[in-house]
This record gives sequence, C-alpha cells and structure tokens, in this order.
Amino acid sequence: MNLRSLPLVLLVVPLFAHDAAAQTLVPPGPRQGYFVALAGGGGVVINRDEELGALPTWPGGGGSLRLGQALAPGWSLGLFLDFTAAGGPRRDGIGSGLGLEVGRQLGEAWLVSAGVGLGFARLDDRRDAEADALGGFGTRVRLTAQRDFFPWTRPLGGGLALAPLVSVELLPADGFAALTASVGLQVTYWSGLPRDRLVLPLEQAYDPID
Repeated sequence: MNLRSLPLVLLVVPLFAHDAAAQTLVPPGPRQGYFVALAGGGGVVINRDEELGALPTWPGGGGSLRLGQALAPGWSLGLFLDFTAAGGPRRDGIGSGLGLEVGRQLGEAWLVSAGVGLGFARLDDRRDAEADALGGFGTRVRLTAQRDFFPWTRPLGGGLALAPLVSVELLPADGFAALTASVGLQVTYWSGLPRDRLVLPLEQAYDPID
C-alpha cells in the first residue's frame, strides 16, 4: 500500500464500522463518545539529507493534540496535531504534522493508532545564520501504541484516561527524511454516549441525572 492510498483506507474502514454501530445499542463503557487528548514526551530524532547523508541522532521532545470520536466498539477516528523540537551541537530542528488518525482497541486496555497527514521539518545551523536551512514538506506518517488507565469513569460511560505511550513518526520529504521515536504520557477525556444509544436498566434510562 502506498502513502497516497492510506488516507482513503483510514476514512472508509471506520465509516463502515460506524454505520453498523449506529443500529445497535451498547452497554456503557469508558471509551465512548467524543474524546480530546493531550500528550507530551521525549525521544530521539534521526534526519537524513540527500546531499549531507545521515545526520547525528539528536535528543528531542514534543507534544500532540488529538480530537475525535469512537465509532464501532473498538474503533475511533480523529484528527492529530503534533509538534517536535530537537537539536545537536550544531543545528536546531523543529517539525510538525496535521492529519487523520484511526485507532483500534486491543483487549481491555491497549490501543494502537495509525495516522497520515501533512508535515514539515526544518533544521537551522546555529553556527552560521546565513546558511540555508535543511528540511522539507511532505506526507507525515504516525504510529502509536498506548496502555490506558482510567482513574475516573462516568456511570453512563466515558471518563478520564492516563496512558503511557510509544510513538513513531516518519516524514519522507523531497531530498530529506526525518524519523522521530518517543515515549510519553497522554491524558484523554471521553464524553460518553447519549442514553438512547446505551443498554440501561429502566430506572437509569429515564433518569436525567448521571
């Protein structure tokens, strides 16, 4: 599968799952409704320039914002926005990406997600302000795996999750490539589903108080 066809796959698979889920009532659960997630962490950045070859591996850090919705049980679809900063003895680098992401639940606590969008990377030479910056703009691919812990859940579904996560991001731009690997912590809030989408006891189905 090439990168140009991946956005279509990410859209079509969850949409079919959403149509099937809309016909079925489900019991309350923690990963339901809409979600907003913030993550931060640190790792390493590997860059390769077409003319200079492989550059030194640098330490770096960054964060991400994710917004989306649970679809069929075990699936989610959302948008991601991430930012990375790194540097070495000679150069400073920044990168960012915006795209579409699909998540798949594995078991009760694990979640893996794959995303694709647009991104850029820029490396500036701190020793020579007149030197041309390295970097590029192109498709940014993002893969993450996380383990959710729910310190608080709502009686009718949704809640707050804390998750250590591992993330890998690749930017294959024209004449330049950047690979980022990081570990971090994510905080996610799930809104839960409306009552008419849930299997509930009669006394809860019509009680306006959550």
